[in-house]
Amino acid sequence: MTLLTQGRIEVDVRHDNQVHTLAEVEALELLSEVSFFVNGKHCGDFRVINKPAQLQAIP
Repeated sequence: MTLLTQGRIEVDVRHDNQVHTLAEVEALELLSEVSFFVNGKHCGDFRVINKPAQLQAIP
Protein backbone atom coordinates (compact mmCIF):
# COMPACT_ATOMS: atom_id res chain seq x y z
CA MET A 1 0.00 0.00 0.00
CA THR A 2 1.21 3.55 -0.73
CA LEU A 3 0.24 6.96 0.65
CA LEU A 4 0.30 10.02 -1.59
CA THR A 5 1.70 12.58 0.87
CA GLN A 6 1.91 15.56 -1.49
CA GLY A 7 0.49 16.60 -4.88
CA ARG A 8 -2.21 15.12 -7.10
CA ILE A 9 -1.96 12.27 -9.62
CA GLU A 10 -4.17 10.61 -12.23
CA VAL A 11 -4.49 6.86 -12.69
CA ASP A 12 -4.64 6.07 -16.41
CA VAL A 13 -5.04 2.89 -18.46
CA ARG A 14 -4.47 2.38 -22.18
CA HIS A 15 -6.85 0.38 -24.33
CA ASP A 16 -6.96 0.27 -28.14
CA ASN A 17 -4.37 3.10 -28.33
CA GLN A 18 -6.55 5.37 -26.19
CA VAL A 19 -5.83 6.63 -22.67
CA HIS A 20 -8.66 6.44 -20.14
CA THR A 21 -8.41 8.21 -16.77
CA LEU A 22 -9.80 6.02 -14.00
CA ALA A 23 -9.27 8.31 -11.03
CA GLU A 24 -7.64 11.43 -9.62
CA VAL A 25 -5.87 10.92 -6.31
CA GLU A 26 -5.27 13.84 -3.91
CA ALA A 27 -2.66 14.19 -1.19
CA LEU A 28 -3.27 12.06 1.92
CA GLU A 29 -5.13 9.37 -0.05
CA LEU A 30 -4.06 5.74 -0.14
CA LEU A 31 -3.15 3.77 -3.25
CA SER A 32 -3.21 -0.02 -3.28
CA GLU A 33 -2.37 -2.81 -5.69
CA VAL A 34 -4.87 -2.71 -8.53
CA SER A 35 -4.88 -4.91 -11.64
CA PHE A 36 -6.54 -3.85 -14.86
CA PHE A 37 -7.48 -6.81 -17.06
CA VAL A 38 -7.89 -6.42 -20.80
CA ASN A 39 -7.60 -9.64 -22.82
CA GLY A 40 -5.42 -11.20 -20.12
CA LYS A 41 -3.01 -8.23 -19.91
CA HIS A 42 -2.87 -5.54 -17.27
CA CYS A 43 -1.13 -2.19 -16.89
CA GLY A 44 -1.70 1.26 -15.49
CA ASP A 45 0.09 4.58 -15.34
CA PHE A 46 0.27 7.28 -12.71
CA ARG A 47 0.63 10.81 -14.05
CA VAL A 48 1.50 13.79 -11.85
CA ILE A 49 -0.97 16.64 -12.41
CA ASN A 50 0.03 18.87 -9.48
CA LYS A 51 3.78 19.03 -8.84
CA PRO A 52 5.59 18.02 -6.78
CA ALA A 53 4.10 14.65 -5.88
CA GLN A 54 5.50 12.43 -3.16
CA LEU A 55 4.62 8.84 -2.32
CA GLN A 56 5.41 6.89 0.83
CA ALA A 57 5.32 3.10 0.98
CA ILE A 58 3.39 1.64 3.90
CA PRO A 59 4.60 -1.85 4.87
